[in-house]
Order: sequence, then C-alpha cells, then structure tokens
Amino acid sequence: MWRIILLPFAWIYGIVLTLRHLLYDWGILSSSKFEQPIIVIGNLSLGGTGKSPHTLYLAHLLSNYKTAILSRGYRRQSKGFRLVEVDSNVWETGDEPLMFKRSNPEVMVSVCEDRCEGIRRLNATSSPPNVILLDDAYQHRKLQPGLSVLLFDYKSLNQPSFLIPAGNRRDVMNRWKKADIILITKSPERGNYKELSYRDKFKGKEVFFSRYEYKHLLSFDGKESPLSIMKDKSIVLVTGIADSNALKNKVEEYAKDLNHMNYDDHHDFTQNDIVNIQKNMVMFAPEKSIYLTTSKDRTRLISMISTSEHKNWFSIEIGVEIDESEKFDKLIVNYVERTQRNRFVH
Repeated sequence: MWRIILLPFAWIYGIVLTLRHLLYDWGILSSSKFEQPIIVIGNLSLGGTGKSPHTLYLAHLLSNYKTAILSRGYRRQSKGFRLVEVDSNVWETGDEPLMFKRSNPEVMVSVCEDRCEGIRRLNATSSPPNVILLDDAYQHRKLQPGLSVLLFDYKSLNQPSFLIPAGNRRDVMNRWKKADIILITKSPERGNYKELSYRDKFKGKEVFFSRYEYKHLLSFDGKESPLSIMKDKSIVLVTGIADSNALKNKVEEYAKDLNHMNYDDHHDFTQNDIVNIQKNMVMFAPEKSIYLTTSKDRTRLISMISTSEHKNWFSIEIGVEIDESEKFDKLIVNYVERTQRNRFVH
C-alpha cells in the first residue's frame, strides 16, 4: 500500500533524473575529463551490490600501478578533500574509505564530495597516482570517467524495481547503457544461472558474473583464524550494511546458534548499542560464543569495544570471485595500459 502512495513521487524523481541526464548528454551541463585512467565502480541502487569488495579487487588487480581510491566518504563528519591513513578516525573519513585503507595500506585512499576536485588534489600530491578508482560515482555526472563498471545484484534483476522513495533504486534503469562493463554480483555458481538471458538483457555490453569469497576471520586484536572456528559456536552477528542476507546465510552454515542484530547501512553505533549487544550476548549464549561483524562495521565498532574484549570480536574478511576473470582482468588492464600510453604520446 505504501509503495502505491509513493509511486507519484518516484515518477517525479525519475523525470527530474532523466532531464538532468539529458542536460549532460546534450552538453548543456559540462563534464570534466582527465587524461589518466579513471575507473568508476557504481550501481543504480542505494547499496547492497558489493561495490566495496569489487573496488578492492580492482585495487589488487592494479597493484603494479600507483593506484588511488577516491570516495565521497559517506556520513563522515568532515568536509572537503582528505587523505585517509591507516590510523585515521572513522568519523572523519567514513567507514568504507577507512576499510579500503586498512585492507590495502599501500593504496592511496582519499575522500572528497566533489570527485573532480578530489582528482585534482590527488594529482597535486607529491606522489600523484597513475590510476584512480572512483568508488560509488556512477551518478556523479560532473566527471566523465574513462571506464565504468556497473554492478547489479543477481536477485534484484528478477524482482520489480522502483525509484526512491517507492523503492531503493536511485537512478533510471536505462542508465546501464552508459556503462562499459556490467557485473552481476552475488550470483550462484556458474552453470546455475541463466547466463544467456542476462547477456540478452544487457545486449552490446561486456557482462560478467561474480560472487563473494569468504576468506577468514580477523579478530579485533589482529589475529587471523579460519572460518571453521565458527563451527558449533553461538554467534551474535552485528551488521550495519545494506544487505546482510548473504553473510547471514554463510554464518548459518557453521554456527550452532545465530543471533543477528541488524542495523541500518552505515549505522552510527553508540555506547548504548554496545551495551545492548553485550546484554544480548549474555542472554543468548554466555559460553562458547563470539561476536561477528563485517569489515566495514569493524571500522566503527573497534574503538568502542574495550581492548580486553577484542579477542572475542571478529570481522569476516571477504573477496570476490569473478567468472571469466582472465577476460575481465584483461579488459581492465588493457584500458589502463592504453590510456597510460595515450597520455604520454603527444
């Protein structure tokens, strides 16, 4: 019922978005273009497609280059351009940029609301990057990327899709046509999805399928453990991400009992939240139990947990597995190599 009530507002929003895109497409509103390789990783929804692990995948793929990640720094309490360090405060950088930096310390990570200004500031540093990955910038039309990777959640493609506020889509669906690569995330194992029908849906585009790869647990005091330590444990799973279903399903494969405390995406945890989580643990399973969270939530939780408790808190570290990864990797690297060559040939 509520969706029907909100549909007129979604239609108005869609008209405004379409007009805005047309103004950029017609050149009435201008976009900036940079010489160096600029790769955008984005989606059409409010979240839940796996941008962060795929951004880290690209950063690892391009580790032979001087690579930087530029993010908006959603819900940070600072403004303007800022370089992110391993020991930065999450409230000044945002959770995802800090996670990027701590997961890949050798990569330059920065935040700036204005992506064009952020690129200019990165290029003005003493050691400017050769490649810049723009996390969640598909809607940032002031910038013209060299290559755009658009992510769709596998299940969402089989479900009705509505613009906000009637749904969680933040852009018009036909914007996929402007992407260079379509990446369908959280897919089943190859052979268990309708590959041809999805390729037909995005005809003329390079289409790839990926899924999460759960690697290991990392305690808050920095010790790695295999996933098997969850076996026969009672687990309190604490999440503040857009879509925690895949993680919950994975943990259920191991846990004896699971209590999932699910918060909104980018939730600002308070000390009262921590008290409630710990009370919940005592009531749920005081023995043979652990706290489990995501890498992103870890950046917001770790400073709020006493160091004596760090051994009982874990984040689950994930990567991505991409079908036809050699072809995907080659598309990315070839773009970077080609753009680099053209940049220096005048």
